[in-house]
Amino acid sequence: MPRVFLLFLMVIVVFSAPVHARGEDGDHGTEGDRDTSVFQVGEIVVRDRAIASIEDASTTTVITGKEIKKRSDKTLDESLQMVPGINVYQNQKGNMVFDMRGFEHAKVAILVDGIPFEEVFYSGGGDISRIPVMNASRIVINRGVSSALYGARGTFGTINIITKRPEKLFAEVQGEYGQYGNYTLNIAQGAPLGNFYYLISGSILQSNGYEVSKKLDRDERRKWFDKLVSYGVYGKTFSDITLASVDNYISDVGRWNHTGFTRHYLDGKMGYSLTGDIEVGISASFYKQTDQDFNGFYPNANAGFDDENGEWIIPSDPNAYTNDGRNSIFVNQAFNWPRDYRLSVSPFFQGDFGRLSVRGNIFYVKQENELLMWYDQDETILGFMGNRSYHEESSYGVNLYPSYRIASQHKLSLGLMCRGENFEKRKKAYDNPGGREIVITEMSARYLSLAVEDEARFTIGGGDIALTAGISYDAQDFRKFRDDVDSDDELESAYRPEDDSTVWGTRDSFNPVLGVVYDPIKGFLRLRGSFSIKTEFPSLKVYSDIESDSDPFEVDPERSYNGNAGFELFFLDSSISLRSDYFYTEFKDKIERLWDPNNPTTDYVFTNIDGMIMQGLESTIAAQLEGTAGMKLNLSFTYVYIYARNEDDSSITMGRAVERTPEHQFIAQMICDFITNTSLVIWGQHMRNQFVYVMREAPPAGTGLAYSTDYYKTAELHNPFFLNVRLSQRIGTNLDVYITCKNILDDYRADPFNPGPGRMFYFGGDARL
Repeated sequence: MPRVFLLFLMVIVVFSAPVHARGEDGDHGTEGDRDTSVFQVGEIVVRDRAIASIEDASTTTVITGKEIKKRSDKTLDESLQMVPGINVYQNQKGNMVFDMRGFEHAKVAILVDGIPFEEVFYSGGGDISRIPVMNASRIVINRGVSSALYGARGTFGTINIITKRPEKLFAEVQGEYGQYGNYTLNIAQGAPLGNFYYLISGSILQSNGYEVSKKLDRDERRKWFDKLVSYGVYGKTFSDITLASVDNYISDVGRWNHTGFTRHYLDGKMGYSLTGDIEVGISASFYKQTDQDFNGFYPNANAGFDDENGEWIIPSDPNAYTNDGRNSIFVNQAFNWPRDYRLSVSPFFQGDFGRLSVRGNIFYVKQENELLMWYDQDETILGFMGNRSYHEESSYGVNLYPSYRIASQHKLSLGLMCRGENFEKRKKAYDNPGGREIVITEMSARYLSLAVEDEARFTIGGGDIALTAGISYDAQDFRKFRDDVDSDDELESAYRPEDDSTVWGTRDSFNPVLGVVYDPIKGFLRLRGSFSIKTEFPSLKVYSDIESDSDPFEVDPERSYNGNAGFELFFLDSSISLRSDYFYTEFKDKIERLWDPNNPTTDYVFTNIDGMIMQGLESTIAAQLEGTAGMKLNLSFTYVYIYARNEDDSSITMGRAVERTPEHQFIAQMICDFITNTSLVIWGQHMRNQFVYVMREAPPAGTGLAYSTDYYKTAELHNPFFLNVRLSQRIGTNLDVYITCKNILDDYRADPFNPGPGRMFYFGGDARL
């Protein structure tokens, strides 16, 4: 463990010495949130204090609005960096994404006030930095077993961002300015007016780039290049490589080239109480990004395998070492999004009728983006075969959640979720930006989920036990696939999967959920366990690469088996807690890309493999303490161990271990509030043992050969340690000013080819009226 990390723990001990325990409920609001409350209509699973929900039986983290403010989190990716088991990173297109316990976040249901945030075409997720959290009242992150009320969504977990609801007239302005002209401005205003209320917020995020860590100097970059790019196994030396991408990576100094963006957010909601128990309203959000740039590198020297001919695809062509492009052994991708926006609208209602309560909404989401890509930073080597790429996607649907309280500690909930998805892909020539867009793909699908979940609490053996049991019926109906198969600008009917459903649609399944929470010693010991089966249907993206009915590749739904078991100890009136959970997931029929030599346009097609197994341990110790001088201290420390292994030994996998999944993760946070209205926040994380596969030796040439993973070996990536500090001071009752240093140790991400920002300083303030 790094010495600095040990020093950080010593600081926590020093701060803890003069304080005593404080037994009170955690603060689930923000400073100044006497003006606002939680927008409960936006919750899918309502965490009732009388009855433990499935989220209490699994591994769930709640990030409060107070924590968001204390760390100055602006978008979801920043908040998720402090969640155990989640690894946030920037992908090869510059989007902020994450893995949850080794699984990509496309398998995680992300909702904002109950509206799904997803890339329709890519089946979930998208760039999570497009989700603002500055006006969130809380974020609920569930890992592993999730409620049946989410249906087929949330294969490995759920994230629900819940915004504020105004309780009285308020206005708030937040501003922040950082190095290199980076700034943020957020304004929120709302009020109740009799039976009516409204809340409007708007934000601007501007980035002019950043410098990477000084630790990643020229010599360090060369070491990583030699370690992760296997050119030596092919008999090549560094002097044989004349790619501009290599020089751009190793020699780039100062501000990281080709980065920056401007983002605009506008959100609003309003509601009206028809009676004291019935409320109707509408929420809407708009996101627009202008001219985002991203500059990334990745190694491309691993040999692939052609299953049909039994032949290794070896990057032996001299052009791979001298000409920059898609097939180079080291690739530089420069992306630009001249257009990217997202619009969502959702009317909602909520009613309480004695024992019966009903929540529901209908929603419409549309997003559109234009993407340009080059294989050099000078933007001269075109990608996408010389065309601009356009995507237009829409999703619409209805969610209905009635629940009936059978008794004070017994509740039955139902869920009805219907949604449709449409996708359209267009293209136009790079050199004719004002020319006509040509539609080359049209796709659509419908989804249905029906769920029932029963929650009950009773006393047994002197302790309280809470049971949750549910099941969902989930179905996908593949409606349309029209494609420009012959590249003649004429759409033709393309691949249509055969119906393989029991009740409705193209594919369907039944997915059970079970959870138990037992308090054998009230206020001291809690035991928990949960289990679920979830089905993930193939996305439109998967279907789009199967171009005809005669294509031999068929894809089946993925299926996950999730389990969780743990305990929690409480001390000193619950002001100190220790929690530990064991988790296990077996993922069957995992969909992956397979090399397809018969498809020269895309080179890949999707197919099912055996899957993977992931298991691990997550332990957290947390304390809420209060000193004699009025000082309040909140401490938490988490350790996560993840063991992830591929079950597949086909040409898709290069070994049993799973790439880029940290084996060890440490997370720590300290929030210290002084009687002087000064607040000090220190938070950070450290990850170890992430790796990628590189070549051990060059495979043989020829055909009729067998595939083997013996030609690959693992290379460990960087073990990053990110530590952040924020010091704030309240002036009067309505103004806070602060200074923040992020990445104070000036480290870089695990992937040295995509290192991220180095040390950054920010100054800001928060005014409430």
